[in-house]
Amino acid sequence: MNISVESFKRVDLLTLSGKIDSTTATKLDQTISDLHTKGRKNLVMDLSNVDFLSSAGLRSIITAHKDGQLVLVSPSDKVLEVFNLTGLQDRFEIANDTTSAVGSF
Repeated sequence: MNISVESFKRVDLLTLSGKIDSTTATKLDQTISDLHTKGRKNLVMDLSNVDFLSSAGLRSIITAHKDGQLVLVSPSDKVLEVFNLTGLQDRFEIANDTTSAVGSF
């Protein structure tokens, strides 16, 4: 999994790609924790290039949502399937593009 972070005035954009599984979710957890420690709790996660999401990755996303404001951007079909199977699709704000997601803050 690759993560890039772009900081804006009121929000941070995390662009994720690859697989988020038990091996890589710790990297996502650490990135989120580092941002939260700095008081940066408004997050946008671009999931358009994530091709696999395990329960560990889902836990990371839920934690980010629980501890701050979170908007997801363009989750891939495979990621949306995980949200639908777990019944979590309605718990997250989902935007079609990063511009509108970042602008929502």
